[in-house]
Amino acid sequence: MAVAVETIKPLAGQSFRLLTWNQCIERVRLHTEARQSTPVEGSGALWHRHSEMEITCVSQGHGLRLIGNHLENFTDGDLVIIDRHLPHYWRMDGASHGYCIQFDPESPLSVWQSGDEISAILQPLRQAARLGLHISGDTASAVQILLPKLTQLAALPRFTTLLEILNILALAPEQDKQSLASSDFHLPEPGDPHERAIAAAVAMISAHFSEPLKLSDILNAVPVSRPTFSRHFKRSTGRSFITFLTEIRIANACRELTTTQKSVTQIAENSGFNDLSHFNRMFRRQMDCSPLAYRRGSM
Repeated sequence: MAVAVETIKPLAGQSFRLLTWNQCIERVRLHTEARQSTPVEGSGALWHRHSEMEITCVSQGHGLRLIGNHLENFTDGDLVIIDRHLPHYWRMDGASHGYCIQFDPESPLSVWQSGDEISAILQPLRQAARLGLHISGDTASAVQILLPKLTQLAALPRFTTLLEILNILALAPEQDKQSLASSDFHLPEPGDPHERAIAAAVAMISAHFSEPLKLSDILNAVPVSRPTFSRHFKRSTGRSFITFLTEIRIANACRELTTTQKSVTQIAENSGFNDLSHFNRMFRRQMDCSPLAYRRGSM
């Protein structure tokens, strides 16, 4: 099962990594030079963290993402910025395509270290991304225009285009920015021995939410006691096991309500609910409306 902490090895002498994926987020390519790339192992489809900041854009695709303790559906054009060590995860529903820029703002090669005048512009962006930052509106549109160009450019124009992207993000108006994880979210402690178990549990829940999944099933798959798992799972995700499972199920139901013509009964079953009245009750509790009202409101 997945290792929670990803170790990123930047190319020698380069200040950032440019990654893309096509069809599957688990099949990532690292762009080494203009129009040249090589396959690398990616962890986007796993609950993980790393010591680099990250800008990720899902240009095509939809699914569910978890940033810190923020769980949300996403669709085409989703753009987020994540600070160092913040756990994150994408569950794609089908094929997807996207871009990812990773860099260490504390590295001597980083643009963050280019002088006080640059730092004064970029440091607020990093602070805003400390708990994850979702970018939308005209800001996201402007960045999405530039991202494909990065794969075609040589080193210097690629770097200047990155500067342009960072400048656009740093100057984003407040209405284009949304903080994701809650202010009381605790970043994992360095060397936490339970990270691997939590990563495995998140992956298992996300893959099997439509099945009659129980906490005992998770505990049979991860080598920790029930009290230890419950304590660390809630600290890591901000939720108990049953709340996390229910939210993923409701998020799946929301997506199917807005993207398919399936009946509410069928959607409830697809989302792991074998009792329609229980599904309606849980849906209303989480979304403050009935499934049919949610579907009507999205049209």
